[in-house]
Amino acid sequence: MIELKGGEAPWLELLRAQKADEEQARRPRGCWRTSIIMIPLSIDFPSGGASPCPSEEFPLHHFVYRAEESDPRIKSAVSAKIDPYADWEELLSFQCSTIECSAKLRMQMRSPHLRPEWIDLLTNKDLIKLRAKKAMSEDPARFEGHAVPLPSEVLSNLRTYILNALREVDRRTISAHNKRWLLCLGDACAELLRYIGFVREDDAWLVPRADTSAAVPITNPINVLLEDVEKELLALLLQRPDDEKRASKVQYGLTSASQYLAKALGTENYDRNPSSRTYTSLEEEHPFYPTLGAKLDFRDDLIKFAYERQLMSDPEGTPYYLQALQGIAAGRNSEDLQTSAAIEASSGKVSANDIRKAYRALGLVLGSDYLDDDHIIGTFQSRAADSPRQEPDLRRALQIVGQHRSSQSIQSMASKSMIDSACFVSHKNDE
Repeated sequence: MIELKGGEAPWLELLRAQKADEEQARRPRGCWRTSIIMIPLSIDFPSGGASPCPSEEFPLHHFVYRAEESDPRIKSAVSAKIDPYADWEELLSFQCSTIECSAKLRMQMRSPHLRPEWIDLLTNKDLIKLRAKKAMSEDPARFEGHAVPLPSEVLSNLRTYILNALREVDRRTISAHNKRWLLCLGDACAELLRYIGFVREDDAWLVPRADTSAAVPITNPINVLLEDVEKELLALLLQRPDDEKRASKVQYGLTSASQYLAKALGTENYDRNPSSRTYTSLEEEHPFYPTLGAKLDFRDDLIKFAYERQLMSDPEGTPYYLQALQGIAAGRNSEDLQTSAAIEASSGKVSANDIRKAYRALGLVLGSDYLDDDHIIGTFQSRAADSPRQEPDLRRALQIVGQHRSSQSIQSMASKSMIDSACFVSHKNDE
């Protein structure tokens, strides 16, 4: 849970768990695959921030990626001490572009702890049956009437042990002959158990020793490990088949982090587009919205706000932002947004679509290595000579290409041609 105290938001544990399609979701022996990334997130409001967003002038944060403060795919110094199997950890840093706010957002992403062979031990029905039958055969009378546990029961039991370790002050001891322990885990899972922090002493297993007095945000390495593994087990539980969930009668649930994120990021009460209720999930995937850092349900004034902040932060991306504004305006059939886009175009800004069309009009391939100013100017002169009637359109295309390349020589050539043409038309009219 996240609370805002003294301008800081404690770390929020997020879980992203997704099931692949049916063909890829099952391992050869029936084990479920899972894709889990732990994402701790924090937002910090500097003490010097005069007016943190949201405010009347700036209704939302506008976070800009800070490459100099980020560290993609780093090996975590903390994880390396206790987790030799951690493949990567990535740190992403963002800062609100509003000077009066300057809130800093940090996100960490780290790879899952549970290795594929361990997930197999916990979810593969054949392996579970094998170790359960072995325990039953060694003491038939003691296990009389006991059934082979379902994968969801195995996952739930291990998760319960971890949750208890995080909550209980006294370190619990589990008998190595405990019936539920033997049926669900046992010595076959020893490598996994030791990795998590279980310790074998004679005929007993000691649960991990967590720091139950640790404050939020959680930084203690053992607590971080246990919290992560608990979330991964929960993700695996949620991916079990519905009939198995019903049969196991295991109670569990996953609380959405959306409301906590909205509170932390100040997006609880922004103005929403009344028509957004009729939009489909497919429309939400349109790239125009993420190009502006906007959401589908933004009202038109927020779309314009997002466009303006993007231009302010990244002037070089203007063609892409203008195209996004034009596309959203057309898709919504919004007169207000269409007017804004037209004003931007009339001020000399060009969209990415305009740039592509300009290159095609001149017979050029955008992004080609062989293009230089002389080649482009020569191509324009050749085409204009071959098709005099198309010269006005070719001139406009040349102007856009020159603007895109920030080339003074190309823009000078386009302007000169335009001036010459204007003089020619004026002289002809005088006659």
